[in-house]
Amino acid sequence: MTDGGPGVGEATTPVVRANGGVPLRRIRVGAREPRIVVLDDDDTNVLLLSRLLTRAGYEDVVTSTDPVATTAAILEDPPDLLLLDLRMPELDGYGVLERLAPLLAAPHELAVLVLTADLTTETRHRALAAGARDFVTKPFDLVELALRVGNLLETADLHRRLREQNDRLESAVGARTDELVRLSAELAHEVRTPLYAIRGVAEVLLDFEDGLPAALRGDIAQVDAFARLALELVDRGIASARAVAGSVLPAPAAVEVTDVLAGLRDVMGRTAGAADGRLHVADGAGLPPIVTDAPRLGQVLRNLVADALGAAGEGQVRVSAELVDDGARMAFHVRRPDAAPASVTGSAGAAEDHGMGLPIARRLARLLGGEVTVTDAGDGDSCLTATVATHLEVPPAGGTV
Repeated sequence: MTDGGPGVGEATTPVVRANGGVPLRRIRVGAREPRIVVLDDDDTNVLLLSRLLTRAGYEDVVTSTDPVATTAAILEDPPDLLLLDLRMPELDGYGVLERLAPLLAAPHELAVLVLTADLTTETRHRALAAGARDFVTKPFDLVELALRVGNLLETADLHRRLREQNDRLESAVGARTDELVRLSAELAHEVRTPLYAIRGVAEVLLDFEDGLPAALRGDIAQVDAFARLALELVDRGIASARAVAGSVLPAPAAVEVTDVLAGLRDVMGRTAGAADGRLHVADGAGLPPIVTDAPRLGQVLRNLVADALGAAGEGQVRVSAELVDDGARMAFHVRRPDAAPASVTGSAGAAEDHGMGLPIARRLARLLGGEVTVTDAGDGDSCLTATVATHLEVPPAGGTV
C-alpha cells in the first residue's frame, strides 16, 4: 500500500524527474558510511529509493516493507537516517514514530525523513510533532532526495560531534572538580589552623575582665566573629565541593526564603566588594517556604553574588527572588552592570573568565533540581539566575550531579 496522494487520479508510482545536473553531495558520518533504512510497504517505492540513494553514492542502504519488524530492529540498532512512508498497513508511519519516541526524544539521535504525497498542513504538523525532521514528496526527485538526505545526515553528524565534545568537556570538568575537592581539603587544613589560633587569642583576651577598654573589647569580639565566620565558610566550601563531586547527597529541609536572603545579605555584606551600598538584597517578603538544602543554596548564591560584585565595577548588584514554572521552582536573580555576560549554560558547565565560581554554582544548582543561566537584562546589565526546586527530593544513592 502506498501513501495516497491529494487528488483523484494522481500517479502513485514515483518517477525520477529530469534535473539540470545539480552536483550531489555524499555525506559521511565520521570515518564511516552512513547507514540508511528505507521503510515503505510498496516494493516499487523501496526499489526506486534504494537505486536513487545508490546513485547518490550511499552504499549502506537497508530496505524493508515490514514496519513492525523494522521498528523493532531500529530500536535495537538505530541507523543514521530513516526514510519512512506514512501510509502502511498494520502499523502506519505515525505508529512507527510513536514506537521510536525514545530515539527521537534525544535531539538528532535518529533523523527521520518522511515520504509523502500528502502536502496538507495537518499531515506535516502531525509528522513533525511526532519527531520527523523533514519531508520528501512523491513523485521523487533525485536531486531533492539526495540534498535532503545529505542535509539531515550532515546535521545529525554535527550534533553527534557536539555531543562527543560536550562529553569530553564534562569529563574534564569532573576531573577538575575532583582535584578541587582534594585541594580544598588541603587548603581547609592549612586555613583552619591560623583561624583557630586567632579565635583562641581572642577568647583569652576577652576573658580579662579588667584592663581592656570597651572599644578594644568590641574590636576583639569582632575579630573573633570574623574568624568564626571564616571557619564556617571554609566548612561550607568543603561540603559544597564534595557535593559537586557527587560524593554527598543533598539534605533537603523546609527553609524560609526570607532567611536565605537575610543570610546572604549578612555574609556578603561584610565583604569588601559590597561596601558603600553596592549590594542590595531584597527581603523576599510574601514568598512561600521551600524544601531544599539551605547550605548548598547559600553557596550557590554567594558564588553568584561574588561573581557579580567582581564584574560590576562601581555599579550596584541587586538580588531578588520569585516563583517560576508554575511554582515548581524558585528563581534567585542577581542583576549586575555588565555589558557582556558570559554563558554558563553549556553542557560542560564551563564559563570563560569566571574561574570555578560559576561552574560550581551551576553543578550545585543542578543538585538542587535547577540550573544557573546568564541573560542580557537590558540597559547594559546582565542577570545571573539560579533556579532550584521548591520541593527537592533526594536522588538515589550513587546518582550523579
